[in-house]
Amino acid sequence: MIKHITWPEFLRMIAGDETGARISERTNTPESTISRWLAGKVEPRPKQVVQIAGAYQADPVQALIAAGYLDESEALSLGSVHRSLQIRDFTDLELAREILRRVEAGGSEILETPFDGEHPAMVERDNVRPMRKTRQNTEADELCAVAKPGDTVIEIDEFDD
Repeated sequence: MIKHITWPEFLRMIAGDETGARISERTNTPESTISRWLAGKVEPRPKQVVQIAGAYQADPVQALIAAGYLDESEALSLGSVHRSLQIRDFTDLELAREILRRVEAGGSEILETPFDGEHPAMVERDNVRPMRKTRQNTEADELCAVAKPGDTVIEIDEFDD
């Protein structure tokens, strides 16, 4: 679940490390107003929220939610799908589940196309070693190689013979 962020958090998130002066210049908003917003002393008007979102190419609905003018259920009832502006808003588990969902769904050419002979995984093989074959059929037996401890992992699809 994505956590709700406040207007000052939203503004910092979309502006990155820009100074109040730069935000002011970019949005045509007085620097003193930006300062009060960032300090949480005053709230922007809805028109200002949409203007700021537009200046940063951010979702205006998300901006209105952060500013407290809409809640998520209202945004959903308007047909707006809540989507975070930044990937960092998702937990590691949420990201891992999405990656797994995409892999299981298939259809990704990059996951289905074998490496050619020029791919680093096929050329730079000094950081992997073949796995020992065992009599038991384990998941490890299905893997072709493993990275040496402390080295960067490069996946290889076949055993070195």
